[in-house]
Amino acid sequence: MNRTIVWFRRDLRIADHAPLYRAAVRGAVIPVFVCDRALLHHPETASARVAFLLEALKGLDQELRDRGGRLILRSGDPVDVLPNLIRET
Repeated sequence: MNRTIVWFRRDLRIADHAPLYRAAVRGAVIPVFVCDRALLHHPETASARVAFLLEALKGLDQELRDRGGRLILRSGDPVDVLPNLIRET
């Protein structure tokens, strides 16, 4: 069975999401968001932005759950996290 990781970065929605659509056409989708320290601890990242991000992730997870999936959340450097996820899945 084909499995494709879809790494959500900035576009935290499922409607009109081309990579998600292409992955779903191929087979199973493994949706992931990586909480990257470079993003969360950037000097221009205010607490309101982090709160907005967390709400958006909660909404994305609910949309995926409504369709039988779920969002995988990982923390760390994507350079390390994504290859590990590939090995796991």
